Amino acid sequence: MGNGSDGISGSGIALLAGGSIMLWSAIKGRKMTGVLKELIGGTQPTTTNEYPINAQTPGTAVSGVPATGGSTAHASSFTGLLTASGRPMTGDTIASPYLPLGTKITVTYNGESVSGTVWDFGPADWVMKQDPSRFLDLSTTMMKELTGKADNLITVNYTVTHYGTGKIYRPGHAMTAQLRKQWGTK
Repeated sequence: MGNGSDGISGSGIALLAGGSIMLWSAIKGRKMTGVLKELIGGTQPTTTNEYPINAQTPGTAVSGVPATGGSTAHASSFTGLLTASGRPMTGDTIASPYLPLGTKITVTYNGESVSGTVWDFGPADWVMKQDPSRFLDLSTTMMKELTGKADNLITVNYTVTHYGTGKIYRPGHAMTAQLRKQWGTK
């Protein structure tokens, strides 16, 4: 990696800061100085040239989507060790700030489907501020099953198959109320 400002060649990096380790994924090919500015300033790159993911244009149709019963959202990928629920991160872990922990979801993209459970909160607040429809984070395992790439940003169709009863990160948010009305107790 050289002096720390060369391109990062892995799919993630661990930084030691103040005695704790922070994992940052999807930064392949990025300069360390840019990543640090992003972490400190809470900003997100704005083009796919700066961020090595394939972002679909918001509102584009998703092929392979069932005609009824689902909804569309932007989904990104994430990885980690532990989740907000206290459970270890697994290949079928989903994160969402608006759906309760324990919610089971099936996600479809280009005719491929994966199922998982919300055990974590995310994406990060600064991500949500820039893209409010990006409220699903899929494990890198799930993303790779759907797209062939572990790190990606895609528009998916999703269906809640079981509305959980666990904690919600943003319980008073309008999106939480909308999703509860659509998928939870009506």
